[in-house]
Amino acid sequence: MSLQEVTSHEPCRHCGKPDGCYRLDKLEVCRRGASPAPGWKATSKKDNDGHVFYAPIESRQTKDVRPKNRRIWEYPSRDGKTFVRVVRLDDGYGKKKIWQEHFDGKVWVKNLKGIDRADIPVYRYHEVQQAIKEGKNIFIVEGEGVADALWLLGLAATTNIGGAGKWRDSDSEDVYGATAHVLCPDRDKPGVEHMDSVYAKLKGTPTVKWLLAYPDSSLWQRLPESKGVDLADWISDYKLSADDLRAAIVDELPFKKLPLLTPQPHTPHTVTVPDNTLEQVKTLVDNNVSGALLTEGLNAAAFTMPVREVRTLYEEVLEEKEQLVAKSEQTQTLSELIATQSPLLDLTRFLPQTFATPLTLWSNWMGMQPAVALTALLSAVSSLHKAGTQLEICREQNFFVPPTLYTALVGESGQRKSPVIKTIITDPLEPLEQADEDRYQAEYKEYEATRQQWEKNKQGKPPDEPEPPRLYYFTDATGEAIPIQAAKDRSKILYGVVDELAGLFGSQNAYRGGKGSDRQDLLSYFSGMGKKILRVTGLRSKLKKMYLSLFGTIQPEVLKRLMRDCNDHDGQWARFLFANMPPAIARISRGRKIAIVELLTALYRKIDRFPEMAYHFSFAAQQRYDLVFDELELLRIGCLSPGLRAVYSKAQGQIGRIAINLHCIWEAEKGKLCPDAEIPLEILELAIELMAFYIRQVKYFHASFDDSEQMARSLKLVELSKRFEEAQKNGGWVKASDFQQAFGGKKEKRPNANTARKIMQETVDLGQGSIKGTGCHMQFHWRRCFDDHPPTPPTPDTLGGTRQKLGETPTAQTQTPQAIDKKLGFIGEGVTSSSFLVEHSQGISPLPNLENLCIPLSLNIAAIGSPPRKLKNLDVTTVAPQEPKGTEVALMERPQPETPAVDVSIQNEQTSTSPQKATNVELVMLSAQVGYLKAVWDNHILAGLVGCETKESARLCQKQLKERYKNADSKIRKAKRLQVPYELLVHNVSIEQLHQIAGWVEFLLVSGAKPESLTVVEIGTNSSP
Repeated sequence: MSLQEVTSHEPCRHCGKPDGCYRLDKLEVCRRGASPAPGWKATSKKDNDGHVFYAPIESRQTKDVRPKNRRIWEYPSRDGKTFVRVVRLDDGYGKKKIWQEHFDGKVWVKNLKGIDRADIPVYRYHEVQQAIKEGKNIFIVEGEGVADALWLLGLAATTNIGGAGKWRDSDSEDVYGATAHVLCPDRDKPGVEHMDSVYAKLKGTPTVKWLLAYPDSSLWQRLPESKGVDLADWISDYKLSADDLRAAIVDELPFKKLPLLTPQPHTPHTVTVPDNTLEQVKTLVDNNVSGALLTEGLNAAAFTMPVREVRTLYEEVLEEKEQLVAKSEQTQTLSELIATQSPLLDLTRFLPQTFATPLTLWSNWMGMQPAVALTALLSAVSSLHKAGTQLEICREQNFFVPPTLYTALVGESGQRKSPVIKTIITDPLEPLEQADEDRYQAEYKEYEATRQQWEKNKQGKPPDEPEPPRLYYFTDATGEAIPIQAAKDRSKILYGVVDELAGLFGSQNAYRGGKGSDRQDLLSYFSGMGKKILRVTGLRSKLKKMYLSLFGTIQPEVLKRLMRDCNDHDGQWARFLFANMPPAIARISRGRKIAIVELLTALYRKIDRFPEMAYHFSFAAQQRYDLVFDELELLRIGCLSPGLRAVYSKAQGQIGRIAINLHCIWEAEKGKLCPDAEIPLEILELAIELMAFYIRQVKYFHASFDDSEQMARSLKLVELSKRFEEAQKNGGWVKASDFQQAFGGKKEKRPNANTARKIMQETVDLGQGSIKGTGCHMQFHWRRCFDDHPPTPPTPDTLGGTRQKLGETPTAQTQTPQAIDKKLGFIGEGVTSSSFLVEHSQGISPLPNLENLCIPLSLNIAAIGSPPRKLKNLDVTTVAPQEPKGTEVALMERPQPETPAVDVSIQNEQTSTSPQKATNVELVMLSAQVGYLKAVWDNHILAGLVGCETKESARLCQKQLKERYKNADSKIRKAKRLQVPYELLVHNVSIEQLHQIAGWVEFLLVSGAKPESLTVVEIGTNSSP
């Protein structure tokens, strides 16, 4: 303790005089007996001269940093035997480690495995029992150190093992019978929630009282998230005695309401501050006051609160305002990221019907998105072109791209990544490799016979050896072997198929002592650059062009570790096209067979026979590509993330690579022996849409890899809820403990229960999901607006009765749009249809937004509920074309419509003459008044929904939508799904457009404008109506 006399430079704050008074640590004595200064109070303590000690009302915000120390607290069993103990290790810099150990009879073991929690008594159990017999009050605190501090004052105190949130019924039984239980919470949210749960378990006891540290502090109404002060801090600061603590005990809380629990859903948390301090602080924040004026303003506001507390309040208000500004952008970003994980890619848009139908069916059986199969297919096709094949994008800039692709599937272990490799890649390629091996063996036998004949007579030139068999793929290779193999077969693109990409990157330079250039070589192979290897013995290999395609699989956590901070300085990850494989349930095919391997083998054989090609865009496609290039440049320059900047840069060439491979697939399906050198606009549009999809996949990974950010935790929470729903676990509702366990790994990386509930609330505030319950009972569901009724997930039996019927796939040619079904909202005879990427003859249509291209711009969906169409059942068999050993394999019995104008139709297995209501339809809310209906069996959008308060406003909204979206069709009806009087049912709009509508509706609600008074509204902008 240090005593300091006041001086002329630091006079007494209470009387203002420069002498006579003094300070003792945090306490002060005014020998003139002046009243305490604002923010100070008189204590019950006096010095030897009878002068009262003054103390600050609140001088501490959080705990001080504990000195470096190791402490142990033992918990003997109720029969007095050595049982368990708690060990705390402080490093002296504010970090701590706490763990429990149990005694196995010889040594202490660092865990409590095999120990029943009910067998562990409260801390200092035997002393507590003696205090109960003596009729003493029992103080219940958080932490063994606080309990020890009270015992030093002669007060009986206890705590439970494990800290906050771990009080059990057995602990309540251990303290039963006390004259009174005094609850002493730490001054932070976990501490108050903990004591609230203890209070709930002790309600049946005779008396429960409260003791708050620093009871006069206003911080009890603004609890910190953690590291709050406790009774031990209060005792140390004020040198309190047992009598001082007894005098501070209250029968009821001194405040009307403590913020004991996490705020209710959608209920803003209010801060209670004396007088008008909060309003003054908000004024300072709104006026952007800084420097000396800010200090003066804070001092003026500190009338009943210390300046330090007012400054803390200012920082909190400033942070809340900044969060509010960023919330709108975060809401849209989170919604877009979640949308990337919906299976929105329709293979019938990208592939001929021959391949789209079986691959879609196979994907559904395997429980994976169709994009996964498409990515694997494009990867395999990219390896079959002749080396030297390229697409000219801009000759003046020497901008040429090869067809090669680096692709990767990202999924957890056990998510059936290996079957994708086997079914889509290796098994279909094996017949090609075997056929070439047979060719080589036959030619070699002929060569040997000819050679022997030549050896006998030595006439003419000796026969040439046959070309060695081609290597269609490899699964493992060293950096030295790749260019050597490329030199052996200069016309073949090398293809690496790696089941675990982590092994490929981990083995780089493994045979060179870690000093090679394997990583850099992979980067250059992507661009098709040549390679000249010079060694001591001379020129080892010389390649003008070096082509390599890669396909691999990797786990999300492994990819997260390899990508580190996602900055991607050398652009390695920007070269990859990623397809995410979220956990999903697979289905047994139940006897149905599809000849996928044979179909793909035939396709691969055709493309393998294509000659070396020099492709170019059609005039219209080139114009469109130039616009896309410009937009990608703008995105690249304006992007703040180095990793995403690299992605936008590589996307300019990736679009061309994808276009080459899609073009060849369609050309091979037409039976052409040599593809057209000109790539049309239709194919480029598909490539742009696919590239946008892959960009959004990368955005999802970047956002989800930082577990400390709210965006990443919200994504993990939504994904966990979806997984629970699909597994029929708790109806999809996620508890805080479930969310904690989802992090796995080390416990210090997991959020605590209170943080988990905060993440749930913030996710809902960002417009995603719903929560029910409060406090420890809070649960989260990824669906929006449930009215406290848990959703009922579709069962496998229910889904098994529904089949997807796919009709003829439109070819990549100009077609005319068909009429829109006028019976909106019911499955009926009309089916929405649109042209298949029409190449406009009157110029280029507006450039699609690259941020949303993975979302279909048209909805080819039958509606809900009217009688099924009269269909003619045909037995359809699929024959693997041009296969020497191919056999006819029944694909599936599917009904064919009488007219081939239907893109997609959904019917029930059992025909009926009366309308059937569809039950497998889910409502997805984009905002409080805008959502869409989605078919749960295949995730197609059926219709958009806009809620309206009056019929007049619905009519006006309908008019505005028609003006803004020319192809949109809508119908007004009484609300069936939304909590408003009327619904506007909208067809032929995209999710992007529905988001714009949601933003428009939100603008009207915020601005207070009356829809009836609107004349012109530009939906999706901030223009005032």
